[in-house]
Amino acid sequence: MSMLGSFEQVINAFLLDRRASGLSPGTIATYKVHLHTFARWCQAHDVAFDQLTADYIRMFLAERQAQSQMRLIESYRRLRPFFRWVVAERYGADLMACVKHPKEPKRLMPALTVSQVKMLLALCSGESFVQRRDMALIRLLLDCGLRISEALKLRLEDVDLDEGKIVIHSGKGRKDRVVYAGHRTRQTLVRYLRVRKAALSHNLLFTNREGLSLTRRHAHQQLARIARRAGIEGVRVSPHILRHTFATWYLRNGGDVFSLQRLLGHASLSMTQRYLYLTESDVSAAHEKFSPGQCV
Repeated sequence: MSMLGSFEQVINAFLLDRRASGLSPGTIATYKVHLHTFARWCQAHDVAFDQLTADYIRMFLAERQAQSQMRLIESYRRLRPFFRWVVAERYGADLMACVKHPKEPKRLMPALTVSQVKMLLALCSGESFVQRRDMALIRLLLDCGLRISEALKLRLEDVDLDEGKIVIHSGKGRKDRVVYAGHRTRQTLVRYLRVRKAALSHNLLFTNREGLSLTRRHAHQQLARIARRAGIEGVRVSPHILRHTFATWYLRNGGDVFSLQRLLGHASLSMTQRYLYLTESDVSAAHEKFSPGQCV
């Protein structure tokens, strides 16, 4: 068996375990890309899996950092749980235990502004099926902070339009949670459901014109198309930026980080706390404007 083949067998066993744990297909794909990149690097450096040391991992991560800080961070995030699993399954030692976590940038992408969101919604204010669907999807992502994968897997019975409750079954780790939709979002969902085909072989909420389930790729492309038509520049408009905008506005409007963690479906509070760095600039601006020291 080849050196790379042996390593790939371990990786494939790990990926199978992740699938059995209920991780999303997108997360599985990300693990696969980064782990196979590392396996190819080991092959290029003539290092077998049972010859790996922490220093080899540091060398690999240093090369990733030379490409970009984000590649370094993403590779570390995938290698860390992989080697923990390696120990649990007795394939080898936890070589990442003594590899320091790379410093992550605290700055996040800017959230959309109110005017930019209004520009997006203005282009979906028509009466066609696509316009009503896009309006409902944009408002849902913005109002509830859903991942696009969660929104596209919603079923009709998951949405309680009377109470405004939406049950999310497909979050990371397959943990159910409840989010809440405001009255404007519920109104757009009602208008969309009036034109959605009722006699379908499935009960997914969002579909295309033919009644087939809406794909992630289609959703990304459609939102980017709307943003171009709206003339929005300086920010890449995507489903994730709407989720990001929800979190940022939630904190700016007085929401607390603990309830935000639950609404976003984050496994740890540290993931949610990243959004606090964005609002620090808001506090600084407010101090400059309202502090008594500026008035005397």
